[in-house]
Amino acid sequence: MVEAFTALRAIDFGFHMGFANVVFEGDSLMVISRLNAMEEDLSALDVFIFYIKAKSLLFSTCQFCHVQRQGNEAANALARYGVVYVNETIWVENCPCLTLDIVLAESIST
Repeated sequence: MVEAFTALRAIDFGFHMGFANVVFEGDSLMVISRLNAMEEDLSALDVFIFYIKAKSLLFSTCQFCHVQRQGNEAANALARYGVVYVNETIWVENCPCLTLDIVLAESIST
């Protein structure tokens, strides 16, 4: 459920930033599969899925892609940081120090 809420926040952020073509990556296979599915189900998760799909229509193009957890280390570091951080913080055009080493290591290994 947390992953779906995070996806909803990401959609809102992308829209408010004025992005037209977006790709959202997540390591929750269940959420990404539901976002890419054509049919609906009656799970509690489906409420989030409905709103995410509706808001995704605001973009010229919108894709939802699954990435393995090890391919999403920077996002996981931010999530762990966010659990204890009180204020909402958004970084644009820079990289927070806690993820800098991860991003650099990933860029070198690819």
